[in-house]
Amino acid sequence: MAWLHHAPNGIFWRSLRKFKSIHGASMKILVRNLARETTEEELLALFKEYGDVQYCKIVMDKKTGISKGFCFVEMPRAGEAKAAIKSLNAKPVGGKNIRVKNAETKGAGVAER
Repeated sequence: MAWLHHAPNGIFWRSLRKFKSIHGASMKILVRNLARETTEEELLALFKEYGDVQYCKIVMDKKTGISKGFCFVEMPRAGEAKAAIKSLNAKPVGGKNIRVKNAETKGAGVAER
């Protein structure tokens, strides 16, 4: 990978991201505005309509054990994940319109608090 040392800063990483999006690398999805009663099984059923799901995990409050109202879903193929995001965003689930988007990588564009 000697050519890496000669590539202008950022070109390699942009190319790698583009390659992954074209060739179907997995995509992590953030689902917000969930009703507290929404289950992982319900969400799995929704996302499986668009393709395989690697995992679905609702984030729970450690003290109360109650849902914090958001979850992460990972789908192995980016094209299927993008279709799910487009179709499921603002869809009513459990009496609330869920918000679905690509989960940003930790630290990407988010200031440390």
